[in-house]
Amino acid sequence: MTFLYNIFLSILLSGTLVFEQEYARGYDYALTFMREHPEVKGQLMESGLSEKEAVMSMAIVCPELAVNYNFSDWAQVKVLQSIYVQFERSDFSIGYFQMKPSFVEKLENMVAQDLVLSTKYPDVIIKAKDPVQRRKLRIARLVNLKWQTKYLSIFMYYAKQRKDDFKTDDERLAYWATLYNAGLQSSDETIYALQKRNDFPVILRQFNYANIVRIFYSKLRK
Repeated sequence: MTFLYNIFLSILLSGTLVFEQEYARGYDYALTFMREHPEVKGQLMESGLSEKEAVMSMAIVCPELAVNYNFSDWAQVKVLQSIYVQFERSDFSIGYFQMKPSFVEKLENMVAQDLVLSTKYPDVIIKAKDPVQRRKLRIARLVNLKWQTKYLSIFMYYAKQRKDDFKTDDERLAYWATLYNAGLQSSDETIYALQKRNDFPVILRQFNYANIVRIFYSKLRK
């Protein structure tokens, strides 16, 4: 099995070397970031994830770290933040793990409706009644690494509850990674279809998100 997996990984490596070259600095940055921030792994494990699941979680967000390193535009993001806070008419990726406000709002609603999550993460539920204040607080959280890691933990709880009957860890990682990239509303049919497509990032040359995550996972677990 190890021999076959190594062959499979070699094929993936050959297919993603272009990504490593296209986003060379971002690729190195993502790996360095995770190694320089061991608190991310620690927080994920404190949330109840196994060490393997924590490393999977880190790998799942690494493509976002790599691409955001190249395309981060502080001024543009500030404008989008302001539009979202005031009018809720802008949904954009933000922060280290490139989460959208709509994405975390769905996670917040899950926490409010789930007894286990609401007991574990009571601070996630935003109690402010004014919608502008709620959006302002949500944006403040999204530029904070500890909060993004908390949201990632909640996503992983949801992902495991939604589907965890995989034959291999590779299938599990690919499914969860595509779910993260495609969005919580995505059907299983959509997720499996997207695993065969190269559509990340949305600009310039595109790659397969799940395959990139597999490579990051192979690096991070060493």
